[in-house]
Amino acid sequence: MAFIQLCLTIPIAMLVFLTSTLPILCFYVLYSAYKHRKKAVKLDTCVGCVPAIVTQITLDDRTWNDGWIVKAAWIDEQTRQSYTFSSQPQEILPVKHVGDKVLVLINSYNPVCYTMEL
Repeated sequence: MAFIQLCLTIPIAMLVFLTSTLPILCFYVLYSAYKHRKKAVKLDTCVGCVPAIVTQITLDDRTWNDGWIVKAAWIDEQTRQSYTFSSQPQEILPVKHVGDKVLVLINSYNPVCYTMEL
């Protein structure tokens, strides 16, 4: 009975606002947790994670789906071999700048297989 009286004292506009924004807020929180967990699992299961330095950010106009390409370089301390990584085309300008560090998940047995975390 007290709950019904409480609901009757809340203005209709407030009830509409709460019932419309609450599902959106719940979705956002769950989606953020999912993305964070997905990234954590990817980091846990990767064979090698290296911090590469962003060397170039260019607009790729060679393909039909133009996008921003981030290039980063990393030097293996053990073999002194240099590697250059290129990202997949990004639709929006990345937040990384030249000189920033970016995490690259590589397969230690085959460094040609990699994923860049932007």
